[in-house]
Amino acid sequence: MKWVGMDCFCFHKREELDERIITPGQKDPSYPTNEVKNSKFNAFTFLPLNLFEQFRRPLNRYFLLIGCLQFIPIIAPVSPISTLL
Repeated sequence: MKWVGMDCFCFHKREELDERIITPGQKDPSYPTNEVKNSKFNAFTFLPLNLFEQFRRPLNRYFLLIGCLQFIPIIAPVSPISTLL
């Protein structure tokens, strides 16, 4: 065992490591993969997660409520057909 320099005012022992043989194209199950996932959504989670992200904000819920109230003829100041256009 060898002593290495001071790190955070503590001495650490250098551990002797066994030799490791790496063959290209074969995975070693004892180590994690180096895959990186950069996508937030996939085909199945896009709609539910996107709706959750949008309606998490109070103003988006308010505008959804106002849009739904536009389809009630008694409350709406204009006809529901003009709301769709």
